[in-house]
Amino acid sequence: MAFLFLLSFRFDSDGPVYNGKRASEWLAQLDEYSGSRRDEARSAFAALGAAAVPWLQAQLNADEPAPWLRWKFDFLRQPGKWKILTMTAATALGAVGPPAQSAIPDLKRLSGDPEPWVRGRAKAALILIEAQSLEPLNLELQGVAKTRKWNDLPQILSGLGPASTRTIPSLISLTEHPDAGVSCQAISLLGDLRLSPEVAVPVLARTLSSKNDNQRFAAATALAAYGLASRPASAALIQALGDHWDYVVHNAVLAIEQFAGTPDAKGAVPKLQQLLTHQNDSIRISSARTLAKIQRRSGPEQ
Repeated sequence: MAFLFLLSFRFDSDGPVYNGKRASEWLAQLDEYSGSRRDEARSAFAALGAAAVPWLQAQLNADEPAPWLRWKFDFLRQPGKWKILTMTAATALGAVGPPAQSAIPDLKRLSGDPEPWVRGRAKAALILIEAQSLEPLNLELQGVAKTRKWNDLPQILSGLGPASTRTIPSLISLTEHPDAGVSCQAISLLGDLRLSPEVAVPVLARTLSSKNDNQRFAAATALAAYGLASRPASAALIQALGDHWDYVVHNAVLAIEQFAGTPDAKGAVPKLQQLLTHQNDSIRISSARTLAKIQRRSGPEQ
């Protein structure tokens, strides 16, 4: 048994190794934008289990900037992101689950941290490690409709990741809240979690026709995050390529790129070709890249 364990895991100064990657590499991957890459990192820490806990606790308490952040810009991505290492370590401990019991005192301390991302991720980790019910969280989420206050909910849900499935109906309901700030946060969380696409994607597709710029932008961004699962929104995304706001257009292009190899994407070709002369560099580049993928995977238009 010990021999089989060593085949899968080995140790070095950067923590245990799983599937040929050090824990430090998995931790950096857990902070990436790509949702599927984050999910892969969560699975790696779940597989490492108790073997990763001492190393992760050391990162949790290091009070240092994340070593994968190299430039000043990285530290300014969001307010308070200096503590990226702490919050990401907390998320990894949550992915480990009950075997990370020894980290509970540290996580309880951090659940009162002044930085909301640290506080929320610590609370999420405690929920997972202690196998707490999500019902209180769901009730608090439903209460946002009245209070219009999210408190730590976005950070907690982000930390829970795939475990947040039961909260999706409440998030769907909040996407239609009359307060654009509330609805945009709900839409953004749908994109962050990428859960229940069968119910979320149609809602996001409808939101692309909203009169509110921020809602359309949030919806296009969320659909891009859903990847291939955003395919049912193809008609709405193609329509969004003509949006007056560049941010919406760019993210609509990125969403279509995710299903470039399907028949639905071919309908976007005329508008994508028009965007090749757009004044926005990002739109031109992403449009050219998406067109190339459509032609390579589906064949050129006849």
